[in-house]
Amino acid sequence: MRKKIKVAFITNIIAPYRVGLFNKLEGSKVVDFKVFFEREGSAFRHWSIDKSSIKFDYETLNTLILKMFKRSWISWNAIPRLSTYNPDIVVCGGYGLTFLQIFVWAYLFRKKIVLWGELTRQSESKRNFFQKLIRRCMAKIAAAAWAPSSETRRYYESIGVKKIYVNLLTIDSLCVTKVSKKKYSEARKINLLYVGRISRQKGIDKLIETYLLVRKNIKNISLTLVGEPDSDKKFVDEMMSYNGRDGITFVSFTQNLDKIYKDASVFIFFTRQDTFGLVVSEALAYGLPVICSKYAGCAEDLVKENGIVINPDDVGGSANKIRRFLADKRKLFSCGKRSIEIIKQELTDTSVRKLNEMFIHIVADKNE
Repeated sequence: MRKKIKVAFITNIIAPYRVGLFNKLEGSKVVDFKVFFEREGSAFRHWSIDKSSIKFDYETLNTLILKMFKRSWISWNAIPRLSTYNPDIVVCGGYGLTFLQIFVWAYLFRKKIVLWGELTRQSESKRNFFQKLIRRCMAKIAAAAWAPSSETRRYYESIGVKKIYVNLLTIDSLCVTKVSKKKYSEARKINLLYVGRISRQKGIDKLIETYLLVRKNIKNISLTLVGEPDSDKKFVDEMMSYNGRDGITFVSFTQNLDKIYKDASVFIFFTRQDTFGLVVSEALAYGLPVICSKYAGCAEDLVKENGIVINPDDVGGSANKIRRFLADKRKLFSCGKRSIEIIKQELTDTSVRKLNEMFIHIVADKNE
């Protein structure tokens, strides 16, 4: 019987979508693993996680914040904890001070290193020279990279990673198994849905501006925006002033999100920058056609015959494209069905299989 590969995953915070993946990986016959979280949560994420749902071995590192380094986190017990665990492979999910010291330790002790990050060329373009140099050095040393999208794969290629394994961010299961034809009858109102933070980065201003243009020609339409407000109060107040007007409704995150998804006709995502966009995966799992920003990292992998990709900077062009898309109810129905077919191929079970294959290849390659 083959000895299991011992893997240490290092990531920043406990995220719901990672819990599902690691729970499934726990039953692997290929790897024994432990997840080291730099910290439990973030002020920018309002996730509520039931720790009793965590079935895998994990540990939260002891960290402190260094204000002199733009409020960077650093762990003071990461190296002792990793040394005790003594993995064959270290999956390094970041570039902060905690991750840099772990990377150096893994290199010095001849561990195989896998880079793991939700990065794109757009998201990394504003890094300073020193940050870019560190990333290139790490890329030259690492055995491989685990990319959650084709866009991330291109970023890793650009900095010189030797081997790249594309394995999309995943969700556990389908939320519906078929699309209702009745939803796309000519008489039914088109309910556009956005889920995510109410912020400038998510393109909420451009989304509303475009929606109002579309509504001039398609009256039987509404827009629901579900999410928590950003810290930019002036921007949020300006956006919230549209609440209750022209079919626009703002809703805070709620336990009724399942019903809101099921009542929606089309999912719309106008982000200015997103390294992936897991809400698009969720929309596909509900059998929704998708209108997606070209700046979403997932656009190339998840938006095919099931929707359209738009440029949120071009409000007029986007409005025209969306009008044509929404006008064909038969096409919307077929796009919804195609969404289910696409996401079926990218559920957590698929991701676990790809991870197992990646670790086997990395250990087998003596040149890495």
